[in-house]
Amino acid sequence: MQITPDCPTPELVIGREGLEEVRGARDFLSEVLNAIGIDDLDAVYVAKTIVTELITNALKHTQTASVLLRVYVGEDGRPVVEVEDDSDARPEVRPLTLDEFTGRGLALVAGMAACWGWALREGGGKVVWAALDVVVP
Repeated sequence: MQITPDCPTPELVIGREGLEEVRGARDFLSEVLNAIGIDDLDAVYVAKTIVTELITNALKHTQTASVLLRVYVGEDGRPVVEVEDDSDARPEVRPLTLDEFTGRGLALVAGMAACWGWALREGGGKVVWAALDVVVP
């Protein structure tokens, strides 16, 4: 895979078919990061964890048939991952408790990403994004 300034932003559609879809998204992200020169194993692992959480949240908390994963380099040189879904529901970081097994995804994203956020799309749906805490060489 080659990413150049005139190349369209790499995108991948992830359906609700199962774990293979999320694994494919992680592999796709690894390829994109490698193509733009991010080969630090720790940075790639963190990026894959962030993407897994964003995709899982979108599929778990919405009724959307599929989500769109987009990866690009931001103006500050940091790779940015976006997950787009058809829901207008606001993503929220839930308070962490010791007796729950779920609900930590966005807290993990907030702790691992340089920054994260979300925006509503025109026409419906939203995009949840995270900037990775690494700069493209």
